[in-house]
Amino acid sequence: PPVEFLGVADTGSDLIWLQCSPCQKTRSCYLQKSPLFDPTKSSTYKPISCNSPSCHHSDIVTDCAANETNKNEGECVYLVTYGSGPLSFGVLSADTFTFPLSATLPSSIFGCGFAQSGFGGFDGIIGLGLGPLSLVSQLGPRINHRFSYCLAPQASGATSKLRFGGDVLSPGVVSTPLITKSSHYFLTLERISIGGRLVQVGQDAAIDSGTTLTLLPTNAYNHVRDAVKNAIRLSPIPNLDGSELCYEAHESSLNPPDVVFHFKGANVVLKAANTFRQLANIACLAMSPTKGTIIFGNVAQVNFEVGYDLLAKKVSFAPTDCTKY
Repeated sequence: PPVEFLGVADTGSDLIWLQCSPCQKTRSCYLQKSPLFDPTKSSTYKPISCNSPSCHHSDIVTDCAANETNKNEGECVYLVTYGSGPLSFGVLSADTFTFPLSATLPSSIFGCGFAQSGFGGFDGIIGLGLGPLSLVSQLGPRINHRFSYCLAPQASGATSKLRFGGDVLSPGVVSTPLITKSSHYFLTLERISIGGRLVQVGQDAAIDSGTTLTLLPTNAYNHVRDAVKNAIRLSPIPNLDGSELCYEAHESSLNPPDVVFHFKGANVVLKAANTFRQLANIACLAMSPTKGTIIFGNVAQVNFEVGYDLLAKKVSFAPTDCTKY
């Protein structure tokens, strides 16, 4: 029988996975609201065997759980890790996926996760990257290689939306070339402006719906932080979460300046809901310095319709009230 699950849509990874029973018996899964997926109760569920071509992918680690008689007839096990350490381990499998207001996708490949760490609050992850195991790649021509999402502010309680197959046609839409590296999406970030202050960047930035904060090179971050701090003219408080700029206030009362990310051919204007995130009665800058890859995180993407056209190789942004999308 059909069962419903809630997954995190992640453009920074490929594999679709969800927690599977009986991981709770070994205490190797985290608490979730929905019942765990029980593969023994699905008539269409099939574990992928070691000798299947579907067991071999460059974007995840796979191995063979050999049976007693023939190693190649064993189940294909996977291990996928995420940037800061979370991981999922389980059996690569196939089953039928159905999405609201969308088509059914039979024999979808996904990870049946029997051991997870570092996660919480959802049933699994829906990988939207460029690798062959991602939902976008498995849907492929059925969605014209296009998808979009609209992330509502977390405090609104509204549901964010993910759509397949269409163009971003909202007023004020701007587009920038899409650069692909490995199975990830990158955009060229030329500079950032705050008021009359320009901060040069000149690097490619990964756009990632699964990362909260926007990560900037340390020098650029310092300039952005200082410009925002000078414009707000309030006394910041000691930070609570590692962020360097926090205020005891609601983001809407801070009246921060617009922060404009100048991508190649597209100026994306970030408002208060994009530059600050609310933690109880504390508002903290939703940006952080990094010595690694620049990332345009999901707080920065709130209240934009963000569209990916993989054939035209472009990403589009349109300011949108995502609570009404």
